[in-house]
Amino acid sequence: MKLFNKVLVFCAIFFVFIPSFQETEAEQLPGNSEVSLTKHWTVEFNTRMDPETINEETVYIRDTSGKKMSGLQFILSEDEKELKVYTSDVFRPDTRYVLHITKGVKSIEGIPLQENITFPFQTEDLQEEPLTPKEIVHKNDHKVVMVQASDGWHTSQGSGFFVTEGIIATNFHVVQGMSEIQVRLNNGNIYEVEGVVDYDIARDVALLKLERELSIHPVELADSIKVEKGDQVYSIGSPLGLQNTLSDGLISGIREQGLLKLIQINVPVDAGSSGGPLFNDHGDVIGITSEIIAGTQADLNFAVPINDIKPLIEKIEGQPFAKVDASFPDVPGFHNMHEFLNEKFGEMKTSEGAFTIQFTPAYMDFSGYYVIEAYIEPDQYEQYQDEYDSIKEEVQEWGLAVGDYLDQNFPRSYLDVDVYYAEEFDEYPDEFPEEWIQETEDKWFVINQIIEVLLSDQIYVETYQ
Repeated sequence: MKLFNKVLVFCAIFFVFIPSFQETEAEQLPGNSEVSLTKHWTVEFNTRMDPETINEETVYIRDTSGKKMSGLQFILSEDEKELKVYTSDVFRPDTRYVLHITKGVKSIEGIPLQENITFPFQTEDLQEEPLTPKEIVHKNDHKVVMVQASDGWHTSQGSGFFVTEGIIATNFHVVQGMSEIQVRLNNGNIYEVEGVVDYDIARDVALLKLERELSIHPVELADSIKVEKGDQVYSIGSPLGLQNTLSDGLISGIREQGLLKLIQINVPVDAGSSGGPLFNDHGDVIGITSEIIAGTQADLNFAVPINDIKPLIEKIEGQPFAKVDASFPDVPGFHNMHEFLNEKFGEMKTSEGAFTIQFTPAYMDFSGYYVIEAYIEPDQYEQYQDEYDSIKEEVQEWGLAVGDYLDQNFPRSYLDVDVYYAEEFDEYPDEFPEEWIQETEDKWFVINQIIEVLLSDQIYVETYQ
């Protein structure tokens, strides 16, 4: 006896002939393309099926990433020969799926299929009408938050958005080195953050877990590979603390920095916008606003592609909220990087001896660079001068190590480390060049730069005697 299966796809019928349960393998169903986003499936058998064996473990639909569709419903006809498969959610447009009917499905006599049946299909690519700015706000405004962080002394403020109920995406640099984080919703409610779920320093992305799960539906994530120069985009963020400010503009270009890609935009953003979502004209997130080029009259801003944060989200998909681990990583932030530098590079070792270097807190100059000033111990400067020619290469290697450490912890940042000899004298120090000497009320101050480490598109190191 042959078992006959028919899959009905509205206007198309596909046949598969499968040997009896006692015999060998089944043929794969042929693929179909461009199916409706609300597709329901009908599978017909020529024998009665056991309803107890039909469930989301034995009949399911996956997309190409391997993610199962949730909320499938199964209705078996009275004669138990026709199975209808319904989905509570609509399919994503222009996405490839596979319907699986596994050998866990059994007849009423308890005989299983010998082989799994698969049916690949592609959903239609809808050319939806773009949303208006007002519609994008209505769709997403309540899903965007202001992020406020502190280490007890210093504060940081940025933006973020819900990627699951209770999990916020933002830029890593917004919370880097912080021990206390809050998020403020657009309605004014404030919630504490339990910790950082995961982060990627190189891509400047992080996931935050709130102390409690909220019933706020997450944003919809687009495929950032599909963005193109000239696309209309919108951002919602909190520049200078002005919560949930809407801005719009265009994608100016797609830029590469090493192995990373950035979306260049002319959307007006400012400090405090970092970590906010960048939307396409359908109100789906394509990126996370991240960088601002200071010191220019042009709107030169950048966003991290949203695909860069999807691997972090996929790690926690399916986990109950209570089971998601979160903590505050022990990494340097802009406010305390000098502490880490003092610990790791406070002793500059050379073949002629070690020199003590004291780093001071960073500040931002008018050009947008973070400047870290450091000082050699005054009583070691004479030795440094005397041995300079023989230790110059070692000093340069030390500078490169400092630059490499900063590049790993603050990628795509503009940093300037300046190391000085500085000393105060009661009498005029005529043994030094005049240009090194500064006069105060009743003292003379000598200052001379001996090392510069500049970090922009690459690491530059200059040493001086």
